[in-house]
Order: sequence, then C-alpha cells, then structure tokens
Amino acid sequence: AGFNFEGGLSLTDGSANKSGGNFWSREANVWLGGNWGRFKMGRDLNPSFFAVAQWDLTQIANYSAVDNTYNFSSPDGPRTSGMFAYTTPNFSGLSATLAFVPKNTRAATTNPADNNTKWDLNVLYGNGPISAGLGVNKVSQQKTNYTLGGKYTFGGQFALAASYNTLSVANLSRRGFSLGGSYFTGPFTLTLDVVRDIKNELGPKKYTNATLEGKYALSKRTFVYAAFLRLDSTNNYGIGLRHNF
Repeated sequence: AGFNFEGGLSLTDGSANKSGGNFWSREANVWLGGNWGRFKMGRDLNPSFFAVAQWDLTQIANYSAVDNTYNFSSPDGPRTSGMFAYTTPNFSGLSATLAFVPKNTRAATTNPADNNTKWDLNVLYGNGPISAGLGVNKVSQQKTNYTLGGKYTFGGQFALAASYNTLSVANLSRRGFSLGGSYFTGPFTLTLDVVRDIKNELGPKKYTNATLEGKYALSKRTFVYAAFLRLDSTNNYGIGLRHNF
C-alpha cells in the first residue's frame, strides 16, 4: 500500500500550482499492489503519458516536440483527476494499464464545462534495445485519441525513434508522425526529433516542428542541457540542469 502527493513549484518566481491549479496538482493518489499488479485511485499521469514516455528521446522534457504538438495525445494533457487505474504485472518487459474516470471528476482541472467520463489505456514493451508503447484514450462524446511509437538502440551509441499521434479536442483533430535519433558519445548526447502534421483542424495550417537537444551527463542521474524547440512557427530556447530522483 502506498500514496503519492506532489505539488508544482516555479523556479522563476516561486509560485505553486503549476500543473493543474490545485495545491497537489501533479499527483494525489493512493494505491494497492502485489504480484497481481497495482490498483491506483486519484490524480495521476495518464496511461497514454507512459506510452509516450516509453520511447520519447528527450525523456519527456518540457521542450519535446512530440509532447508539445500532440499534448500526449490527450485533451487533458499528461494528467487527469479522479482516475481508477489497474496496471498488470510485468511479463518479460510487457505490461498494460487500464484507467477509467467517472463523470464530474475531470472538470476540476480541465475544462469546467467538460464533465464527461473518460477511459485511457496503454500497452508497453521494453526489453533489450527495443522500447515501444501504445496509448488509446477517449472522452465520452469525443473522438478517440491514439499514440503509437517505438525506439531501437543500436549498440549503445545511436537510438532511432518513430511515432504516430492523434489529438482530438471538441471533435477537431490533429494528427501526424515523428522521426528522430540520438547519438551518444561518452557523457555527451545529441538528439534531433522532427514532427510533421498530416492533418490539423486545431490550427490554421499543418506544421513541421522539431527539437534539437544537446546534453552532458555529470553523473548517472544528473545532466546539463541546451535545447531548441520549433513549435507551430515559434522558436523557443532553453538551458538547464536536470536531476532524476
């Protein structure tokens, strides 16, 4: 048995509530687990989020072109409140999660007028050089969203990733594909990920977006980075330090 409560904090001005508007806006959930899997209740990352995280070359950085273009293939973004989720045990790298959100629970941190039910699921595989993830979610009375991607690592020096993504908001759709690669040499990694719209009803036209990232590992869990994001005709830059706990 366990629980997880997380709040967001801005390093720019110290303000809180950065991930949904409430104090525990990142995660607020309890769970029971065993050799039968895990059952979780509360606010959590969507199963579709983990489908993207399985192969994303930037490790789900906030400058990821795929994540910013298709919002993790979910109208709610990466998190949803009020979820009931079951995750299977890991079978030689294969696992799955199914989540359901009852009516009137999503509205607290999404669109206040949107109180429809939602279901979300993923199927993940990670074994050796292969990582892949399928995510599917649907809000009642809206179109179904999909994300399917995979990554293959060649000898620890190069990784290639590709994906297909859809996003529907108020039954308006955006869909497209991504293709990217990472090159590893000692502590330095260089990544280029390109996203291309096939259809875009959410904007004025179809876009080609991209992320260029360079990072230098200070340890197994800590690295410094510089990144450029081209997103829907805007140019964005950033430098930073990241530690994975």
